[in-house]
Amino acid sequence: MDYIVLAVSFLILQASIAESYKYKSLAGSHLEFPSFTPPALETSGMHSRYYVLPLATLDESDQKWTHAFPVDYCDIFAVTVFAEDPNSFTLKFVLPSGAEVSANKVVDEKLGYGSAGLYPCRTFLFDDPVPSVGEWSVTVSNSDSSTYPVTASLIASFYPSDLILQAFVPAENLIAGKSVDIIALLPTLVGLQDTVNSTRSVAAVDDAVTTVYLPDGTEKRVEMEQGPGHSLVQNIKSRTSASDLYASFEAPIPGIYKNLVQVDGVLSDGVKFIRSLWYVFTVAHRSIELAGDVRGSLRTHEISNRDIIDFDIDVKWDGSQLSYRAFAQVWGRGEKDEEVPVAWMSGLVDVQTRKYCLFNCHYIHMQLDSRWLELANAKPPLTLKSVTLEELKAFITLSKSDRVEVTADDGLMQWSPTSVSEECIEIDWEMKEGYNPYRMKKENITETGKILLLHGYCAKHNGFLLDYFDDYLLYEDYETNYLHDEYAKNVLDVLEKNGSTRYSAVGHSQGGPVALHLFTYYQTGMDAVENGRVIQSIGSPYLGCPLAGILALI
Repeated sequence: MDYIVLAVSFLILQASIAESYKYKSLAGSHLEFPSFTPPALETSGMHSRYYVLPLATLDESDQKWTHAFPVDYCDIFAVTVFAEDPNSFTLKFVLPSGAEVSANKVVDEKLGYGSAGLYPCRTFLFDDPVPSVGEWSVTVSNSDSSTYPVTASLIASFYPSDLILQAFVPAENLIAGKSVDIIALLPTLVGLQDTVNSTRSVAAVDDAVTTVYLPDGTEKRVEMEQGPGHSLVQNIKSRTSASDLYASFEAPIPGIYKNLVQVDGVLSDGVKFIRSLWYVFTVAHRSIELAGDVRGSLRTHEISNRDIIDFDIDVKWDGSQLSYRAFAQVWGRGEKDEEVPVAWMSGLVDVQTRKYCLFNCHYIHMQLDSRWLELANAKPPLTLKSVTLEELKAFITLSKSDRVEVTADDGLMQWSPTSVSEECIEIDWEMKEGYNPYRMKKENITETGKILLLHGYCAKHNGFLLDYFDDYLLYEDYETNYLHDEYAKNVLDVLEKNGSTRYSAVGHSQGGPVALHLFTYYQTGMDAVENGRVIQSIGSPYLGCPLAGILALI
């Protein structure tokens, strides 16, 4: 009999591998509920010690471009020129005293991310003596008049500096048609400054403006208000004497928005300053909404024989996007019929449609191992709290419900915890991610294992030294621009065609987060790895890449 079960399991394993996009049913203890609160503002914003100069444009009638701006306290002052041929430009710098000054060092390089999007640039460094405080000016000219009109982008940087501009775009209301808030703090929060014991502070903000570039190419210029502080930053405990600045605008269409915040003012000792910050954010289309009904049922898993609770959550859906990320807290009833927390459940979900249905036809499916109820000594009726649906481009919340009662079938309503004590329930992988054929039946996978090599964002060619890998599978889809989930699905398609059932991953740049995305949300051959590292990332921007955003805007 055991041999028959083993054979059936192996056939199901092979069938599961043939089916693409098998999602994990993620779950965890109710003790982890606090981990799902939004990140604190002080850890979620971008910060800047730089100033973006206006675009330098040269033509036949105006062959020189001059711009004056303040330089405040720093040990190193640098101006970087981005252009198709930065070496063709000549920069002349004038000190506050009126004397011309030459850079201590000039560096020619290319900045970018991965093996694509490399922008040629030239940086002029001033560090000996310490840069003079006051108004500097720069004059730009070009030796090749045959190229007119010609443009160059310039960025001035100040290091080290207490004067760090920090900006946030809170995640609330990042939906087309809603009002979006932009918040700026100056100086930034304690802990990110180079010299936290500085006696200087911001005495006044003379001008603060944010320019928003919409996905359709239009732009909005919004004056930022300065006041007692936006309500969203009132709970920040580690504030210095920073100025709070904020602005709001209506985001009319979905897409990627580019935002330039610029602030200038005066320090407490009378020295003028200026800072800029590029911020790129996504505004989503609300393609789905929770409809208010949840149906619960109980079934026995055909392989593991575990009791599984299925939740069919009704949604209103416009059909424009299939996959979403879902989250919900599960609550039940205790021995005294009191409400008790059970577990959280999450994962990627696809919208499904009921057959022969006229009303409330669309739903998403989530599931939970009943052992979580055993562990919490809870029973039905069940309640879902903090039910959240997010799109997959930027995990923007599209719909959320604080509380939904579960309409349970007879099988679920009659379920009750067994007499097994909580100490006897060991939280295993099946409880945390659902039945996973790769993980549960590793012994049936005879493949020794490959190394999956994932290139970075918009890579132009293979960047791996293949001679260092014995048994590898090189993913090749160069000069393409994918979001993590799109990239992950493409990788799964390649793996299915290749027939690989066990592999670890090495990811360069975006390849690292994509490997983590695969391992987190999908049932893959990475779950069958028995020893060694599952994921090795190289130069991966897990916390984002401000440089990528800046260069995308130049």
